[in-house]
Amino acid sequence: MTINENLIRDKLANNLEVLEEGLTLVETELQLSNDFGSGGRIDILAKDEFGQYVVIELKKNDQAESPLVH
Repeated sequence: MTINENLIRDKLANNLEVLEEGLTLVETELQLSNDFGSGGRIDILAKDEFGQYVVIELKKNDQAESPLVH
């Protein structure tokens, strides 16, 4: 079964308590930009119980899905 990063992001965003109790979702796939024309995305932006922003970045490695060969 192939699991893509979007599925992982959505499941995690809906269950932030598995990372830390008190996290609340602010946004997923938040687009960033700057004055130089480059930008990026934050996979999950949340806030902790103290109101501090928490950035959650996901990185999926396809090699982790490959069966072990001996």
